[in-house]
Amino acid sequence: MKKFLIGVVSVFIVGLVGLGASLLTMDRFKEEVRAMEAYPVKNVQHIDIQLSSMDVELYPSKEDEINVFAKGETRKEEEPFYQVKLENGGLEIQQTEQKGFHLFSFFRSKDATLKMEVPEKMFNRLTMETTSGDMMISNVQVQEANLTSTSGSIDIKESVFGKDFALKTTSGDVKVNSNTIPNGSYHTTSGSISDERTQGERINYQTTSGDLEVERRHPIQWTKVQTNSGDVTFLYQSPAGSLAVDFGSNSGEPVIEWDSMVYKDKSDHKVIGMTGSGNAANQLKVRTQSGDFNLKKE
Repeated sequence: MKKFLIGVVSVFIVGLVGLGASLLTMDRFKEEVRAMEAYPVKNVQHIDIQLSSMDVELYPSKEDEINVFAKGETRKEEEPFYQVKLENGGLEIQQTEQKGFHLFSFFRSKDATLKMEVPEKMFNRLTMETTSGDMMISNVQVQEANLTSTSGSIDIKESVFGKDFALKTTSGDVKVNSNTIPNGSYHTTSGSISDERTQGERINYQTTSGDLEVERRHPIQWTKVQTNSGDVTFLYQSPAGSLAVDFGSNSGEPVIEWDSMVYKDKSDHKVIGMTGSGNAANQLKVRTQSGDFNLKKE
């Protein structure tokens, strides 16, 4: 038995030594990869991007084609970061996976980034899915968008979504700024949401433990919020239009800083009130389990 234990310990030590040596020498077998491809925009109506560990960034372009750039480190014997397919009006980009077994496959595509420059046209659909990579979208125009991420953060600014916008993430934070979103849906588990100066009509927010902070010039037609433990904050810069507020919570408390608010019901964990007059008020409905609700007007 003693000899057996000595043998097991010896094998373990040898394995650790081998692992350390491999880690120290791995950079010798890495190289930086850069790639650029261009695709005619007239053949593209929708864009579909599926990545695992790569970051993805979308920017506007004044050219009449879609430019795809890739940059990152990889081991020399491995395949390219991604594959592109252009057919039936769709541009599909998918991150490639390693073939066979590699002991250190988790080092692949370290700090790899996929960048796209898209012309200033309204695309029909944009679908983006990542596991641990971050997403960044700037000045893009698309009718419908569906964004899904596991642990990566999402940053969207100055973009126009003509119809529907859906975003879902598990632990990544979400930041949106100066976008047009007529019909939007945000769903996070532990990540926070920051939404500034969105123009829209109907927005639905769902979070589990992440906080929600919304800043707008004035109320929009319909806003619904549902959280568990995350706090909710709304800040309006202008009182244009009336606003109907409906807040309810198990243990969360409301803090309303709006002098012209008229209350129909107000208690420690509930608020029903309205600013302005008329039945066509903009709706703000908030439900939390333990999160607080803050409503402010500059």
